[in-house]
Amino acid sequence: MDRTTRIGFGLIFLLLVIWSLWMSRFQAPQRTAAPADTTAPAPEPVASVETPAAPPTLAPQLMPAAARREQVVVETDLARYLFDSRGALLRRIELLGFAGVGGGHVELLGAVARGDTVGALGIDLELPAGVFASGEAPFALLNPPAGGVLRLHGSDVGQLDFRLQNAQGGVLVKRFSLRGDSYDIGLAVEADLQGGFAQTQALVVDWSAGLEVTEKNRKDDLSSFQNVYQVGEQQEKKGLRNFRGPATPLSSEEGTLQWVATKSKYFLAALVPATLQNGSAVLVGNHDAEALGWRARFLLGGHRLRYAEEFKVYAGPLVFDALKAHGRGLEHLVDMGKLIRPISLGIKWLMDFLSRFIPNYGLNIILLSVFTKVLFYRLTHKSLKSMKEMQAIQPELKGLQEKFKGDRERLNRETLALYKRAGVNPLSGCLPLLLQMPVFFALYRVLRGAVELRGAGFMLWIDDLSNMDVIYQLPFAIPLLGGFIENSISVLPILMGVSMWAQQKLGGSGMGMGTESPQAAQMAMINKIMPVFMTFIFYRMPSGLVLYWLVNNILQVAQQYYIHKGLDKPRVVSAGA
Repeated sequence: MDRTTRIGFGLIFLLLVIWSLWMSRFQAPQRTAAPADTTAPAPEPVASVETPAAPPTLAPQLMPAAARREQVVVETDLARYLFDSRGALLRRIELLGFAGVGGGHVELLGAVARGDTVGALGIDLELPAGVFASGEAPFALLNPPAGGVLRLHGSDVGQLDFRLQNAQGGVLVKRFSLRGDSYDIGLAVEADLQGGFAQTQALVVDWSAGLEVTEKNRKDDLSSFQNVYQVGEQQEKKGLRNFRGPATPLSSEEGTLQWVATKSKYFLAALVPATLQNGSAVLVGNHDAEALGWRARFLLGGHRLRYAEEFKVYAGPLVFDALKAHGRGLEHLVDMGKLIRPISLGIKWLMDFLSRFIPNYGLNIILLSVFTKVLFYRLTHKSLKSMKEMQAIQPELKGLQEKFKGDRERLNRETLALYKRAGVNPLSGCLPLLLQMPVFFALYRVLRGAVELRGAGFMLWIDDLSNMDVIYQLPFAIPLLGGFIENSISVLPILMGVSMWAQQKLGGSGMGMGTESPQAAQMAMINKIMPVFMTFIFYRMPSGLVLYWLVNNILQVAQQYYIHKGLDKPRVVSAGA
């Protein structure tokens, strides 16, 4: 085995190691209580500043007399919500259009198994003596619906008003409004900052509860968890890895708070002030508990007597058009890449257009693959033809190398002259492939992160294009490979590997280097390994993405066969003197 071959195998091994390290980076921790004495590493340096220690919580005497606790279920066409008068909190969100992993619906906030331990959209008031946290305060529900259930359909609008009278005269009112055909929750906060609420320094809207893990592939979902905010023109994103060790909140600089949000792979919880206010975003998280959340802090200065502001809370799927309607750039939370974003949006538009006529997203992906193949047909044809023509003149090139092996300058001149006489360009085989790469990366972004593919089936055993196409779950663990392939058998990645092998066979073992050259032997060895390597790379990817590449490979094989059939007779070009 010569030096070049060893380098080739070394590069392949390096790719495998990097891939394993990349996947282990997002290894999902188990939900266990954090030990008292932790040696976890410190969090990575971040642009945000650490939040100073919070003022003490106020004593119970500032709490009002107890009001009767009431819980209300609000059911729209899209979601089911549970509101609680204790703290005037949103306790639970179920998304009716999305299936949960264990059956039922997606529980975006407050899984049933966790009872009433979770609450969102609490209000805290920062006072000179400490923080008044209203999360346990006995609010009175002013307009309870009959039977504790409010159903909204279409354009119907419903409202829940909660009122808290402080023992020393302060008043806090929270008004929730919902619409039957929207994921938006309107939140109006009104406060008489007198008596016990006098000299309020800041008002805080709290969603520290974060989001539930909603996907079967838990590690993949957790790797997408992010806290995001925009204050002024500055936007920051922090993932779970930024909250290792002591769970210290991270606060933005003070400025105009545009919005703050927590997102998972497919879902989002965001707060958007109706009118721009001066404040900051506080990001909270705990890596060990797999939790991220936020608090929006609005500065009042301690001299205001009344506060009255409205907010929009979006709690739902990462749907581009729904987020764009808020007008604050929330649609950029749908990860479409940066440089390739226009291409990604074009592909997304095409998929949405096709879905109007063909409700099967698997068929739409196949049509998308055919469309891109037609779009780049001429470029690919030119690339494959150039490779075949380069292979045809290998004998002449080898003769030149033997004849002028001691004169490199003459060899270069004669080689260029041969290329000119043969009408081939050695770079033309690579350029078309490079031009296609932005489209391929954009497709990866769209197909991997499109919420429309979540739970969307195709045919036979492929019942979820956003997950692996598992046809059989092994009843035992495979040594070494079991964890990587999740002890399951997936068909599409294996078929993709076979199609890639066929593509390599048609392309020639030497890739135009001459069948007897050492380089050809080395490439033949690499070609045998690459289909296996790529099968492993794609094995855990969403089946929708694997389906696209499989169809693309099959079309590529057909095109290669057509080109090779038309160029069976190699061209012979005289090398000249």
